[in-house]
Amino acid sequence: ITLSCVLAKHRQSGGGTRVRRWAPGAQSVMLVLGPGREHLMKASAEGWHSLHVPDAGAGTRYRFRLDDGALVPDPASRCNPDDVHGASEVVDHKRSSTV
Repeated sequence: ITLSCVLAKHRQSGGGTRVRRWAPGAQSVMLVLGPGREHLMKASAEGWHSLHVPDAGAGTRYRFRLDDGALVPDPASRCNPDDVHGASEVVDHKRSSTV
């Protein structure tokens, strides 16, 4: 599943979700899936930070913690159930419908 050039989430054939975030000025970006579930994303020279999370499927809520400590939602998310400042949610577009 590709959401935008800023951030892309790809559903993996073996399960889980691969998350990418473009943050060229950040030394590190953490994917936050909930209390005690923070994962360091791997940085590339081009400014992308990426991570495959085997247990993150549709319905998983997430945010990003930038190296300055800011906890932010996905700017390209298709679903922010709590509002634009709250956690984003992974959506499986093959199973969701448009209303």
